[in-house]
Amino acid sequence: MKTELTIFTGTMFLALVEVLLPAMLRNRETDLDYNAGPCDAPETPAGNTTGRLMRA
Repeated sequence: MKTELTIFTGTMFLALVEVLLPAMLRNRETDLDYNAGPCDAPETPAGNTTGRLMRA
């Protein structure tokens, strides 16, 4: 049972990293003014690293 919980915990950690890392990098690129602004503003293009993480 310990092995299954270890694998499950590792999987959940990697899933959180895969979701949160692109979001954190994207927020750093766009800045708070864009994130808190109106939704109809044109979206700025994603950078190389952020774009690759978003597509992964």
